[in-house]
Amino acid sequence: LHVRDPQELMDRCRRAYEGGCLGVLLSGGSDLEGRLPWTRFLDAIKTIKTETGLFISAHVGFPDREICHRLHAAGVRQGLIDTMGDEETASQVYHLSGLGQVRQSLDGIAGSGLQLVPHIVTGLYYGRMKSEYKALELLRRYEVSALVIVVLTPLKGTPMAGMAPPSPIEVARLIAQARLMMPQVPISLGCERPRNRQGLTLEKLAIKAGA
Repeated sequence: LHVRDPQELMDRCRRAYEGGCLGVLLSGGSDLEGRLPWTRFLDAIKTIKTETGLFISAHVGFPDREICHRLHAAGVRQGLIDTMGDEETASQVYHLSGLGQVRQSLDGIAGSGLQLVPHIVTGLYYGRMKSEYKALELLRRYEVSALVIVVLTPLKGTPMAGMAPPSPIEVARLIAQARLMMPQVPISLGCERPRNRQGLTLEKLAIKAGA
């Protein structure tokens, strides 16, 4: 559901609460530095939390430490962040300054009081499994509340449009490795994944692998 300004965000969240929703996920497009316009919406988020008590989760982009603390102070409970494990993926796919920017954002979330919920996008490097296992190694340094594994979905009009996502067995192997490395962390198969017969196979394998 698209919102254009803080007032519309408050209105939508109030309606969600009145309709029986228990929580909301905030997300959006980022600027060229991988950041979202959180400052503009912080007061609205705080009002939503105060008035409704909704559980607020946010796909935070790649924020600095200050924004992480301000999101937490406003009432956001979870910080969701895409995590990759090599410089090429960070710079060529996400157009970030490098992997250091990802580490700084992970540090910011972890140190702010937000629950850290990293997402690993399998096939992120043009459909190839490239740095996903390195991403797991990176995340071992943090207290992770939950880990979400998603699958590249090629979108029309993007450089990834003609790319084939990884096979179900490739994704399941990553989930199995994550389960071995993080035995106490809940692992979810995220919403971005195939929804065809291949997707059904993936779901069955993911459960066997530890999701």
